[in-house]
Amino acid sequence: LLRARLAVRRSWNMKSSEAWWLAMAGGKGKLCIADLYRGINPTLLGILPYAGIAFFTRDSLNQLAAKHYHTSSLHTPLAAKMASGAVAGLIAQS
Repeated sequence: LLRARLAVRRSWNMKSSEAWWLAMAGGKGKLCIADLYRGINPTLLGILPYAGIAFFTRDSLNQLAAKHYHTSSLHTPLAAKMASGAVAGLIAQS
């Protein structure tokens, strides 16, 4: 939101730091700490599904690798853990 405000108001005749504070305050002239966290809920709602899918996939693949190597998931070879993390990231991104 701040980036959009600064992009729209290119014609300000003030220092960049003053323009930044005015944009942060939304043109109200005062800045509240709560304004800094205004976009936290949509951000978290966007992150949670990705993180859930990534962790579930990684743990599932780690368990499959542990069964394949006949070890516990703590003693699975590093290459298998890295591969399961890479695949989990690919799946979560798509």
